[in-house]
Amino acid sequence: LRTRRLDKVNHGWVRSDLSRAFQVWSKYSKLTFREVNSESADILVFFEKGYHGDGYPFDGPGQVLAHAFFPGTGRGGDAHFDEEEDWLVADKTSKDGEYLKTTTYTIDPIVYVRLV
Repeated sequence: LRTRRLDKVNHGWVRSDLSRAFQVWSKYSKLTFREVNSESADILVFFEKGYHGDGYPFDGPGQVLAHAFFPGTGRGGDAHFDEEEDWLVADKTSKDGEYLKTTTYTIDPIVYVRLV
């Protein structure tokens, strides 16, 4: 989980929702996922805002929530989330947050290519 700052949500909750999203994909595929602390990981997750160097700028709250890149070199396998969104993550009072739903959807192109 890479971010310049993520003051709006608890990092632990974000990591938990990320883990749950990858568990959804593991359940319906033969893929397994594990968290590693390495810049060379197959999938890197970033929180960014505005123009962040990949040609697909975020627009602030609303509209564009996230995007991901098909596996490959460079940005391949990266998932980027708009840092300025008001993310609702799952916590002790809610079962599923918007972040979990968005994450599960966003990592689709990364995971799908590995399935075919």
